[in-house]
Amino acid sequence: MSGNVRTAVRKALTGAWKMPAEAQSFLDAALAQTVDPRDRAFATRLFYTVLQNGSWIDWQLRCRSRMPLQKMQPAVRDILRVCCAQLLYFDRVPAYSAVNEAVAECRKLAPGAAGLVNAVCRRIASEGTADGPDGTEAERLSVRYSHPLWFTERMLRVFGGPEECAAYLESNNGIPSISIRMNSLRKTCGDMFERAKLEGPDAGGAFHTPVMTEAAANLLAGGWGYVQDTASALAVMAAGPTPGMTVIDACAAPGGKSFTACMLMKNEGVIRAFDISEKKIGAMREQAGRLGCSCIRAEKADSRMPLPLEDGSADLVMADVPCSGFGVIRKKPEIRYKTEEAVAGLPAIGSAIMENVSRYVKKGGVLFFTTCTVLPEENEETARRFLDSHPEFAAEDFLLGGEKVSGGMKTLYPHRDGTDGFFICKMRRIR
Repeated sequence: MSGNVRTAVRKALTGAWKMPAEAQSFLDAALAQTVDPRDRAFATRLFYTVLQNGSWIDWQLRCRSRMPLQKMQPAVRDILRVCCAQLLYFDRVPAYSAVNEAVAECRKLAPGAAGLVNAVCRRIASEGTADGPDGTEAERLSVRYSHPLWFTERMLRVFGGPEECAAYLESNNGIPSISIRMNSLRKTCGDMFERAKLEGPDAGGAFHTPVMTEAAANLLAGGWGYVQDTASALAVMAAGPTPGMTVIDACAAPGGKSFTACMLMKNEGVIRAFDISEKKIGAMREQAGRLGCSCIRAEKADSRMPLPLEDGSADLVMADVPCSGFGVIRKKPEIRYKTEEAVAGLPAIGSAIMENVSRYVKKGGVLFFTTCTVLPEENEETARRFLDSHPEFAAEDFLLGGEKVSGGMKTLYPHRDGTDGFFICKMRRIR
């Protein structure tokens, strides 16, 4: 690996540790220094491997270093983390080369620590992975799979034991494929997808590619397809949009649910798509134009507030509310650094949006509540509170990938379903 790639990864980490939510922007800025574009995919994977496995990597370093991590200079810590990630998760660069590069970089930034870096990295290269720490089940799983302790404790309760919890946490550290759905409004779309040699389709009709190939990028740029995870696509199918309906997408960006609804409606009817971000709405309008989704009207609005709509005017209201995002950790490893305090107020936001948009559902219509998280307080508990206070709505069974879901609610998990973590709740207005 060239020195400028290692430097870019280390610089990106410096910012990401301080502001994990901005991880991608720090990486983009750092990659601008990488001269060879062929190195960028590897640098990106290395960067996110360190973020994804941060607690486990730090544990390995603690086991091999006589100096506590907190006493090291930040640059030295990140040099060690990058080298440890290479040694444990990559075979592209020989171990001796990875160690030598780490030492060389340390000599430039912190010459006095070069001996430490050399010793620690050589121990990891020769001795391999150290056993995990002692402690409670939650503490061991938290370190082994690099998830926050509070979240690990919560998921242990959800799954009722360590075995399935471990399988779930491990699946969050996998490398997801990119899911691309066909633009069914175009008659020759199938031919274009066949030429792109994508895998699929899966149960939700999505095609997959491990990385964004030139052929896949051309599909997206030409409006032949759009990116949407299978869980989100299956949810829209379960919501049941049909041609001629009036549909509201209350938290629409980046647009996948609106686009899939448009396909199912054969571009006949009206989809009023709202999002609080003007920038995201602009991007959604452009994408709708590429796809030919003329029935979509994308507008900036806060769905906690009254919308420019008539009460009882919609056959279907989709509310994919703001959430902690713990269902998409595979795609955004930085999400795991959110604190319990930072996500505590999100159920109230979801409740406020549902409270507001429910007024636009006509009698006999559907309110469809979804999130991309797996936390019960954001999902089932929020849905039940709404139903308890709104007797005019009732949870309704639905089909998901051909299977009946009883009780109107289901959470999808990556280790069970092969999708993003995703919550789905279907409610019908009965009076």
